[in-house]
Amino acid sequence: MVVHRPRGSGCAIALLVLFVPAILVSYLSHSLIWLIVMPFGTVLLFLILAAATSSSKRRVTPEQFADELERHLLGTEGPMDWDDVT
Repeated sequence: MVVHRPRGSGCAIALLVLFVPAILVSYLSHSLIWLIVMPFGTVLLFLILAAATSSSKRRVTPEQFADELERHLLGTEGPMDWDDVT
């Protein structure tokens, strides 16, 4: 079953995440500066979180990955081993 999403829906969601909180804070605080500060702050927060989580990635050599993939294809792995690979 193929699900077709309308084009641009990802952009619309990204714009909503960036600007809806900014519009609400700007409206409630009666200050237009939040329309600029909130989106940049949100992007900066996402970049910091991405940098923090990328350092904890598991480092696997091509040989180790090939061994894990072979065990998966042969069915000789443990019940939760494929989670470690992915």
